[in-house]
Amino acid sequence: MEFSYNIRNSPDSSQQATSAAETTRLRRPEHTISMSPSLVGGSEMSAKNTPLDNPDSHEPSICINAGPSDAEKPFDASAKADVILRSSDLVDFFVLKPILSLASSVFDHMFSIPQGSNEAESTNEMKNELPVVDLAEDSTTLYNLLLLLYPLKEPADTLEVYLRLAEAAKKYAMDETLQKLKGLVMSCRMMVEEPLATFAVAMHFGWVEVMREAALNSLAIPLRDLVSDGQSKYLHFVSLADYRDLLSWRFACQDVLDKIFARWTTLDIEKPGIIASPRIVLRSIFGSHLLQRLKETGCPRSTVLTDDHFVSGNIIQEVFDWLTSSSMAEYNRARELMMTDIENALSKVPLKINGIVVQAGG
Repeated sequence: MEFSYNIRNSPDSSQQATSAAETTRLRRPEHTISMSPSLVGGSEMSAKNTPLDNPDSHEPSICINAGPSDAEKPFDASAKADVILRSSDLVDFFVLKPILSLASSVFDHMFSIPQGSNEAESTNEMKNELPVVDLAEDSTTLYNLLLLLYPLKEPADTLEVYLRLAEAAKKYAMDETLQKLKGLVMSCRMMVEEPLATFAVAMHFGWVEVMREAALNSLAIPLRDLVSDGQSKYLHFVSLADYRDLLSWRFACQDVLDKIFARWTTLDIEKPGIIASPRIVLRSIFGSHLLQRLKETGCPRSTVLTDDHFVSGNIIQEVFDWLTSSSMAEYNRARELMMTDIENALSKVPLKINGIVVQAGG
């Protein structure tokens, strides 16, 4: 037998429930009592006796549950609303039907169904004189999804949040929201910090532009680091054959860059009678160091040129051993030229994964 009580704003009842649980614990040491969490200000508490020695026991248990809570601003009860969306973890969001209907054909159809019909998604429950619609998404996903629909702040900038939002937006046929999400992912910090994980998520949703940029950014990550937890946590979206194609493309990029740096490091600056310009000498010095850097890191991307460790130390010293400080402009110009050469070369290496032309090449 089980007794259940719904308590709302009743401190006395809370004390009685706790007292009853304590009494049970003292009398029956063979039982366990769980309280999760304690009842404070209407939050949820459950005190339950679980027989350990006798599984067939019919001892009573007490379950105390609080009702749904309101979402944080701007979707709390003070918001202008004509419907309530209830998340799977019982958080109520006060929203406007017209905004949801404009963003989602699924919600538009849902709200066009008369209340009480078999096809209706709502539970026919009312709260604050507003209909309540139960959804499968949790409160975090629903909160961030609504932020994309309302002209408010952007959602949290994490790949996990964007993945959940894109799944929900796809489920509710929010095409414009999916496009907005694609733009957010394209400019998010994970595009640089976790490019392989971003590539996998982009491939899952067919975002070719994001795939291309993430693939290029992955070239700046040492090959051994591509198997780290952060980089590989969404690789279940990518088949083994697709991953092989991505690695083959990376090696092709490395081969192309080896040829470029061979040109930069074989200049005739030491032939008798030749007076080399500062730019030629810089290109030779800079190219030699860059080639060594690429061999050490295995990162065929021009971003290694912006690495503080690369543009300082030995290379700076060697440059200034040959030049005066007035030639710093030539130093920067040489770096810009090399970065341009690298990016132009990478853009010509074709990348095709699972029938998707990520980069046509040329």
